[in-house]
Amino acid sequence: MLGEMECAMKALLLSVLLILTIQLHGAGIDLKGGKSRPIAQAQVDPNQVAPLNPETTPPVTPVRQKPAPKPSTPAKEIDKPEPQEPVLNESPPLDPLYSRRPQAVIINWDSVEKLDPEASYFVDKIKKADHLCLFPKNGVYTVFLPSNDAFKVLTKEMEESLFNDPEKTCMFLRYHIIYGSVSPSKVFTTRAKTLNGNVVKLHHDGKNFMINDAKLVRENIVAPTNVSIHMIDKLLIP
Repeated sequence: MLGEMECAMKALLLSVLLILTIQLHGAGIDLKGGKSRPIAQAQVDPNQVAPLNPETTPPVTPVRQKPAPKPSTPAKEIDKPEPQEPVLNESPPLDPLYSRRPQAVIINWDSVEKLDPEASYFVDKIKKADHLCLFPKNGVYTVFLPSNDAFKVLTKEMEESLFNDPEKTCMFLRYHIIYGSVSPSKVFTTRAKTLNGNVVKLHHDGKNFMINDAKLVRENIVAPTNVSIHMIDKLLIP
């Protein structure tokens, strides 16, 4: 009885081993060497591959590469102009007595000479010049009148060249006149355009009121109406 059971068990084990051997062999494992064998890959015939259909195959868009950024160059420093004071009479002011109608320029130069004899030389040149050249329109004016001593810097030749030509005389005198009223006690630092087109600087040097490098000697020689007259110690040369 025992012999039959042993025979049956051996037959069962052999069957199980046979099944395992067949499965492992199909998986490519060599039981003797313990190594796996590569599984044969299917061979593809290139002639049997279906060609691409251009009507159904989307076009391939090439990828555009961005150009490399150019090296930045430092910005050039621009020389900034030095700030300047605004021109006091860039826009002519209105006559304070007549807000719409500028007042006519009427000056009694004889009274100016009598009040200050040091003004006689400049007054003489003013009286000989064309009134319309010096005061071309009605309005408010300021005259910076050089003293007699200021004219001593002129040589005889310079004086003849300057005052024998009416046009030169007019332009010289116009450089001492500005359109608008200037009160030296109220002005600190500014610029003003003279009637000949040049600009003068009005400022305080700490002690005195200055017009360019000329010092104010006397303010308001006569009572100011629509023309203020101030005496200075130097000529204003364009």
